[in-house]
Parts: sequence; structure tokens; C-alpha cells
Amino acid sequence: MYLIKQRLIRSSAYFVFGLHAALLLLAAPTARSQGSLPYKVGVAVENITPCAQNFTNCSPSDIPVSSTVKTTGGSATVAAGVATDYDGTKSELTVRAFVIEDARGYRVVLISADLLGFSANFVRDVRSRVVRSGFAPGAVMINATHTHNTVAVKALVGFNCVGLPEEAPVIPEYVAGVKNKIVAAVERAVSNMQPATLHFGRTSSSIAAYRRKDQAQGGTIPPFGQPLPQHLDVLEAKNSSGNPVAIAFFI
Repeated sequence: MYLIKQRLIRSSAYFVFGLHAALLLLAAPTARSQGSLPYKVGVAVENITPCAQNFTNCSPSDIPVSSTVKTTGGSATVAAGVATDYDGTKSELTVRAFVIEDARGYRVVLISADLLGFSANFVRDVRSRVVRSGFAPGAVMINATHTHNTVAVKALVGFNCVGLPEEAPVIPEYVAGVKNKIVAAVERAVSNMQPATLHFGRTSSSIAAYRRKDQAQGGTIPPFGQPLPQHLDVLEAKNSSGNPVAIAFFI
């Protein structure tokens, strides 16, 4: 399973691939090894925050929608605005693209979006469009942060919401807008490519924990709230000046 959370910090794009990813930005690798091949990398960020008619904090880069916006999870709560974190601070929903090219010209792209998930049809359509930008189908990785502070749309949830019809609206203009922003982020990342070195590190993290109180269902379920030690792999790209361009966390 790949879930992503990323921030733009001091002009470096941060990508996290793993459970409870938002919190892993606090972690750091304990060892690094520099790649021996020359690389090029490019990163780009696009805003995918929705702008409904009843929203008052919209920006020109938001995706306009005509439908009532509900957030994913919690029986699809009607949102007055989804551009805030859990603590109330303003934070746009984004999609980010991280392109890596080796000396042979072979490219891969890591894509992350602040969404709960994706349907298979959504992924197939986005991947087919990204491939036209010069990527092999197997070189396109599309991931979601699994945030519940985003729009409840069936095509962007990633599973059949038959039992949760209140969480399965269509909102085609938002789905189309997200697809366009993903493609735009990839294209802009390609246009922003620069020479870089790649550095890899591995450490461990026990910041994640099981948070459901359903241990009675079976002995294999971890105790509630107990930390779960896991490997944390880190990939960092640095420019010619030695400054970080992007950091990807994998757990």
C-alpha cells in the first residue's frame, strides 16, 4: 500500500510513501549513499483544492465545482471549505510530481495527490495521459495521501461505495480538474528538470500505531495505540550546489 503526504519546505518538495505519512516528515535517515550515475530531476506542485459556490476562501487556482462538497469519511460531512488541516491552519490540497531521469534518458515519475484514493479507471486514464509525456507505463507511480479532508467523489475514493451512497457523488468537473492538474504537474516537472545526485538512506520509525478498538475480532490485530516499528527508506535529490530538491520517504 502506498499513501503519500508531502510539503513544500524551503523550496524542496517532500514526498512520503507509507502509512501515517504526514507525521513521518519529522524523521531523518541515519545513513546515505550517493548514486554513481548522473541524474536529472524535476518537481512541480499543482493546487487541487475545490471551490464550491458556498466557499468564501477560494483562490484563482482552485478547481471550481457546482455541487455541494462533502469530505470523505465520517458519513461524508458537508464542508464549508476543505483547504484547512486538522488543526484549522489553511493548507491547500495539492498534487505533486517528482521526475527522475538517468544518464540513458530513462524517466520515472512519482505522483502524489491529497486525495483518499483512486478508482482503477481513474488511474488508467491518468497513466495513459502521462505516458504521452514520454514515460513508459510501468514508470508512472500514482499515489494518494489518503487524507479524509478532501472531496468525497466515488472516482477518487478507490472502492465501490455501495454501502455509503452519501460518499459516492460523481462531481465530474472535479474529477476532470484533478486529472488535468496531475498531467500539468508532470509536464511542468519535466520542464523544470536539472542535474542532480541521488542519495538513499534507511532507518526505522515507530511513529505509526493501530487506532481501532476492535482487538476482540482476532489475535492478529495489534493492541490499540501501540507503536508499530517499520523500515523507513529515504530518497533525496540534490542539485549541483548540494541543496535538496526533493525528498521521498517510503514506509
